[in-house]
Amino acid sequence: MKQIIEKKLSYIITGLCFKVHNELGRFCKERQYADRLEQLLREQKISYKREFAIAKKDVPKGNCVDFFIEEKIIVELKAKQLHLKEDYYQLQRYLHCADIELGLLINFRDKYLKPKRVLNAAYSGYSGSLGDSDRVKGFSLIELTITIAIIGVLGMGLWNAWVIGLQVTTEKRAEVTATAIATEQVERMKTIPYAGLGTVGGIPAGSIPRETTIARNGITYTVQTAVFYIDDSFDGKTPQDSIPTDYKRIRVTVLWSGKFGVSPVVLMTDAAPKGLETNTGGGTLILRIADAARAPIPDAIVTIKNAAVTPPIDTVSQTIRGCLQYSMVSSRCDRDLQSMCR
Repeated sequence: MKQIIEKKLSYIITGLCFKVHNELGRFCKERQYADRLEQLLREQKISYKREFAIAKKDVPKGNCVDFFIEEKIIVELKAKQLHLKEDYYQLQRYLHCADIELGLLINFRDKYLKPKRVLNAAYSGYSGSLGDSDRVKGFSLIELTITIAIIGVLGMGLWNAWVIGLQVTTEKRAEVTATAIATEQVERMKTIPYAGLGTVGGIPAGSIPRETTIARNGITYTVQTAVFYIDDSFDGKTPQDSIPTDYKRIRVTVLWSGKFGVSPVVLMTDAAPKGLETNTGGGTLILRIADAARAPIPDAIVTIKNAAVTPPIDTVSQTIRGCLQYSMVSSRCDRDLQSMCR
């Protein structure tokens, strides 16, 4: 069990200081507190030396302590708003010069008296196994710890802000690049004759791959192209409209894996024949997907394959309110066909 330095004597001195503080309050002068403490020390028959000048060989003059009690404890009194590091350094200097182990630093201006125990780390008889610690070093360590913690928090906050800002900037650049890729694909498809405007494996059939990849600026982009017929309500809907292939709609989707997940850029445009719409053969296929309760199933994945026709059909689509509609036997159908499934 660790031993507290001068436990009994320091306890008595601390109690007397509390009594002085209760009697005189917070706003007296330092000398008034010292006078009252001196009276109490006399009453308790405790030996002391007041304003004692430490006079030792090889010790500079000018070190005068407020109280040197029983030649064991140095007591320094203050009446100021805050303790400063200089106050601790001053008491540490007194302890070092007098080769005394323990000092008490007491500020009567505090609302609640808090005597500070200050040890002499250079005390000739110090064993290092006592229960007290060097208050000056502890004070400096606390300051250093708090400073490092504050700097760490601020630094981490600035670092996170910088990283997020860099990620947002990178994402915006990637979006600009994806928009440029989608625009290039749309413009490229505008140069294709209307009759040949289609995708591989779909109807309308064409030579345009449904999915390709492009690498730019260290990012791999997936380009998905879809072409499908639109049955416009202007001339009626199927089955009233005998020719539901009014015009074609082109949709280009560019995807990439960004810092915040998979991001898409979608561009769409319509392509119409030069003359009136013509029936190129075939018909309209309508699929309605429902569950056991006959309720429509939204976003159901539907795959249609037919290798017996030329060109072969291999499409994957999603339902809209449980409905899929394919004009001209089959075409890539997606959410933009919602008007056809009303």
